[in-house]
Amino acid sequence: MAMLERDAELNEISAVIDALGETGGKVVLVRGEAGIGKTTLVRALIDRHRDSVHLLAGRCDDLSTPRPLGPFWDMAVEEPGLGVLLRDGDRRGMFAALFELLDRQLQATLMVVEDTHWSDAATLDAIKFIGRRIHDTNGVLVLTYRDGGAGHSEALRPVIGDVAAEDLVRIRLHPLSAGAVRHLLEGSDLDAPEVWAVTGGNPFYVTEMLRADAGVVPESVRDSVMARVASVDDRTRELVELVSVVPGAAELDLIEAVGAFDRAAMATAEKKGLLAVSDDRIAFRHELARRAVEATLAASDRIELNRRVLTKLGDDVESARLVHHAREAGDTEMIVRWAPVAAADAAEMGSHREAAAHYELLGPHLDTFAPVDRAGILTEWARAVYMLDENALTADLIGAALELRRELADPVLLSEALCLQSELAWAQGNRQRAVAAADEVVELLSETPHRRRYADAISRQGQLAMLAAQIDVAIERSDRALELAAELEDPRIMAHSLINKGTIMSGSGVDFEQGMALLDQGQALAAAEGMGYDETRAAANRLSCMLVSRRLEGADQAWQTAREVSFRHEIPAIERYATAVGASYLEMSGDWDAAEEIARELLASDLPSAPTDIVALVVLGSIEARRGRSEAGDRLRRAWELARPTEEAQ
Repeated sequence: MAMLERDAELNEISAVIDALGETGGKVVLVRGEAGIGKTTLVRALIDRHRDSVHLLAGRCDDLSTPRPLGPFWDMAVEEPGLGVLLRDGDRRGMFAALFELLDRQLQATLMVVEDTHWSDAATLDAIKFIGRRIHDTNGVLVLTYRDGGAGHSEALRPVIGDVAAEDLVRIRLHPLSAGAVRHLLEGSDLDAPEVWAVTGGNPFYVTEMLRADAGVVPESVRDSVMARVASVDDRTRELVELVSVVPGAAELDLIEAVGAFDRAAMATAEKKGLLAVSDDRIAFRHELARRAVEATLAASDRIELNRRVLTKLGDDVESARLVHHAREAGDTEMIVRWAPVAAADAAEMGSHREAAAHYELLGPHLDTFAPVDRAGILTEWARAVYMLDENALTADLIGAALELRRELADPVLLSEALCLQSELAWAQGNRQRAVAAADEVVELLSETPHRRRYADAISRQGQLAMLAAQIDVAIERSDRALELAAELEDPRIMAHSLINKGTIMSGSGVDFEQGMALLDQGQALAAAEGMGYDETRAAANRLSCMLVSRRLEGADQAWQTAREVSFRHEIPAIERYATAVGASYLEMSGDWDAAEEIARELLASDLPSAPTDIVALVVLGSIEARRGRSEAGDRLRRAWELARPTEEAQ
């Protein structure tokens, strides 16, 4: 079917590709509602430029928990080197490889990522990495994005917002006009004005209604799709229903293994406009159609189809995909087997939200694990939700993990949970518990051969002393940890301790410049070692030190860096704290309106965090006091109530 009323958009993107040598690389954002024709436009673009560009394409799938870096696994089919980096979990190397692929000089590169509203956090990180550097490449990155999409769509906004305005091209696809709909319906019995009114000019809705060839206008897309499904033979319907439970696309090998491979059925499904068949895959022409069919399945049929798919997938596919089908099939054994793997894979890629979702799926089945494994799952689950700033749930999980690990009487395992409890206690404003947990770890490990964990605990003591402005103790503990790190040749402990020492030296005024140098060294080392949390912590500490010392020159850039790093590593806790400190910077700079707006947004969150809330309350209360508002006193009293238990000067 012809593509209508999209020539202007197609020509605009083509012009971007043709001008690459003169303008530098670009990010093209193609957005619009579901079914508006984003994929159709992208296919036309690919067809037009197929012989003149190096093409890389992938899509994000609507899995219950997205597979980390899904679209780049698709691209790895054509780029084996990228696949090696993905399998090795070399995130930094993978990002660099994507940049190099976009920067090929002999031939421009067209990289397409479809359905980015379903992106996982790691994919968003990759997009942001590319977007910030796109100008220096010889490529165009096209992202398709659904307006008003699901929960993950909001996460794309700050990613796009970080692309330089001159490097971003926005394409908004609008509904078809009444004339275009009338043209599409020529030769059918459907009433064009009624179809246009009912569909709002959505090309997919119009096309589906036309292909259904119904005598009257269907009430919904589901009716349209199911009218076509009802018109096919049993074998074709079985194939369509099977494919409907596989988000994205189903491999033909999988279809054959399940026993549904039938060329005649595939041909019928293609002719009816239900499925599209490539060399090795089969998929619905539109995701909405897949969902429409899946939604009509009886619960027992959906469970059985997912069970059949799960049985034949094998162990060499993405763990997130196995978990999705295990969940839909109600297969507890496979959930128990693969959810921990999928959670670990997601955490390794920095997708903490996806990791937490996999652990949550394991929640009802924890009793099937041995106590030592159950304690490990609880600890890692707690770590994932702690990164997401969900402190109340973290407290419950780490409490359960500690109870189990005390019963196991393993000092190393117990120390791991205690370290996380120490971090959580500090985030909740309970300094005494934070210090007690850290001290217990040092005592537990002082007489054991586990020197690395012991050094970790010493560095943690230095961090807590730094936060309390205990200058001598913080420097002594940090220096001791640095000595142990040097003996052990452990860059991770080295990075953590450098950040602690640099922060206390700059923030307390001992030696601002030397402290900043140590902070920079620690942050660079943390980045090199893949220590996302500590890289983020260093960036936030740098901003805090600048404000404490009233060195506002460069503070704005430091604030943006802290927010960018925390977002890239999906650590809302530090991102929110850095945002609060940024509000303090705006207050100091005299931009009270912006500072007040940010502080109010932070305090309206349903994720309480003492450090963030204290800063936000002080900013808001101070501004309200200056403006003569009566609520200022309550704000500042609340900040004092939260601050007192921390016993920290800041």
